Amino acid sequence: MQYHLLLPRSQGEGIFLRYALQLSDSLVNYLLAESPHPTVLEQLLQGASPAPPPLLRFWQPLGTPPVTRQGGTPVTPESGLAQTGLVLPAALMQHLQTLCDRIQLQSQVDRVWGFQGDVPQGVMVVLSGAAGTGKTTAVRAIAQTLQLPIAIVDLAQVALADQEKLLQEILHQSPVLLLIKSAQFWLGRTPLVSAAQFQHFWCQRQLQSGLTFLSVRYIQMVKWQWRQQVYQTLEFPIPDLAARLQLWQQAIPTPTPLDPNIDWRVLAEQWPISGGEIRAIARSAAFYAAAESPHTKLGMQHLLQAGAQAQHPPRKSTPRRSTCG
Repeated sequence: MQYHLLLPRSQGEGIFLRYALQLSDSLVNYLLAESPHPTVLEQLLQGASPAPPPLLRFWQPLGTPPVTRQGGTPVTPESGLAQTGLVLPAALMQHLQTLCDRIQLQSQVDRVWGFQGDVPQGVMVVLSGAAGTGKTTAVRAIAQTLQLPIAIVDLAQVALADQEKLLQEILHQSPVLLLIKSAQFWLGRTPLVSAAQFQHFWCQRQLQSGLTFLSVRYIQMVKWQWRQQVYQTLEFPIPDLAARLQLWQQAIPTPTPLDPNIDWRVLAEQWPISGGEIRAIARSAAFYAAAESPHTKLGMQHLLQAGAQAQHPPRKSTPRRSTCG
């Protein structure tokens, strides 16, 4: 109560312990925040008004590409985008690599070779696919390859009153790499900003050298007007069996003590799920293994247990009917 974070609901005479108390609005907002930051609480305790969270968040690439595990042994990273361990169809990987090349080779093509002119410098790309299919992972892989930070914002988490402010903030920051998640809130049938505001934003981003990724679950969530104007639309499918096999092998970090008897193919065949779901199951399995003993190796039983907990029960094999008479 000293800091006005707890307020009495009634005033008057009587025993203080019988007073009903309520939380202040500022404390309620802090407690309900998805990722409450300790500095905000410190500011509340100091009586200061907490600064609003930044509308744009930046993801910094690692200094060196991560080492992936295949069959329990480290592998030497490949060159280009492939060195990030990204697991996607070959055609999609080629499109993403071409986008990398537009940034890496722009100085040579435009300045040295003389192609700089009236052609838009900025590229807008729509990424469509279900959650966990690798849209954000792919953009981070591009940032890793280019060794550039990427600005990320999820429009679903931005207040309506801040949508226009966000447009201006992006243009002010002018990030080379930008990922706008839940982009249907700007590109859909009922956008949260006017068509004129977004058209201005669109034109300004095209004048700036960089890549703008607009992420949605389904391409149909984007109005045809904007689909016609984007440079490219890339679809991220649910991984097939071969991709799931790779994703399972990569889902376990190298330092993890691993049972060599894990049957990766069985796991890939059992669950036709996305890469995001695979990583979540692998992490849950690690907790099951660690709970047994610090020396327990993560094994097949832990992965199956985690998969069942995630409501992905193993497929039951059924005898095939003979087609012979």
